[in-house]
Amino acid sequence: MNVLIIGGTRFIGPCVVHLLLKKGHDVTVFHREKTSSVLSENVRHIYGDRKQLAEFAPVFRDIKPDVVLDMIAYSKTDAQTVLRVFSGLAERIIAVSSMDVYRAYEILHRMKAGDVQDIPIKETAELRSVYYPYRGKIGDDFAHDYEKIHVEQTILNDERLPGTVLRLPMVYGPNAPQRRLFDYIQRMKDGRPYILMDERMARWKASMGYVENVAAAIAMSINHAETASHVLNVGEKTAMSMLDRVTEIGKVMKWDGKVISVPKGIMDTELPLETKQDLVVDTSKIREHFGYIEPISDEEGLRRTVQWELANAPKESPFDYRQEDDMIQMLNKSFDDPK
Repeated sequence: MNVLIIGGTRFIGPCVVHLLLKKGHDVTVFHREKTSSVLSENVRHIYGDRKQLAEFAPVFRDIKPDVVLDMIAYSKTDAQTVLRVFSGLAERIIAVSSMDVYRAYEILHRMKAGDVQDIPIKETAELRSVYYPYRGKIGDDFAHDYEKIHVEQTILNDERLPGTVLRLPMVYGPNAPQRRLFDYIQRMKDGRPYILMDERMARWKASMGYVENVAAAIAMSINHAETASHVLNVGEKTAMSMLDRVTEIGKVMKWDGKVISVPKGIMDTELPLETKQDLVVDTSKIREHFGYIEPISDEEGLRRTVQWELANAPKESPFDYRQEDDMIQMLNKSFDDPK
């Protein structure tokens, strides 16, 4: 199979490329050449900016891709452009989306008041009513135009090019730009005796996914034409609370400290999230209908993540623990007080 990937050279993309090459597919990557990732010499590269995608139509016609994987469709315009360029040329398109499309995400981030949504969240669940979730929060064009709901609707409603939408979870692992687990790993590396967590955050659950497992779901959707016209949640089978997740990190780190769930109001910080709203998605569809199974266990994925974080840790800790130490002393005193 001839696969063209738009973007995807930094984090998840290289893992997808590796899996596709392993299956014997021909892989071409369209990207801006601004990446530190080393892709296989068997990959063909086309260098260009997403905004000029239409200008490369003659090049794409020479490649004749069977499947197009769009890793960086962020706006309605992005989706419309890729459909216009590849309609009549490719057989299928797969668009990477996010679980931020759900109404639950809107409740979690307090974009609009409403009832807490039921979990786990199925693909048919209610979507956000507030569009452009990052507009005004990040000062760039990406944030201003970003709307995965529009991307999904555009891809799925086009009759000329069958499309698949994959809603990804919070992805972690080596080379993750967000470094979602860094704060906890660094504290354990620094030998902190305690890690304090607001009890509301300690209870909160969200679906995550190790990068190689998420890449495997993407590669599976490329390999199976039956995924066309489907929306699929991707993520770990069972979501853990943050307290349990940090505890598991401690086991991997062989950390002898303790995670303390602190009652509301003690830490003197206002949580930016409505933690009554968990963000846990139902992944039974991709598993039961299409046979998806994670190639990497949760334990091994966490181990590899910790190993990478430690290898890429700053020379000096970025954290000042004086305030935390004062709080720990206060908590210890309250626990010792017989009153």
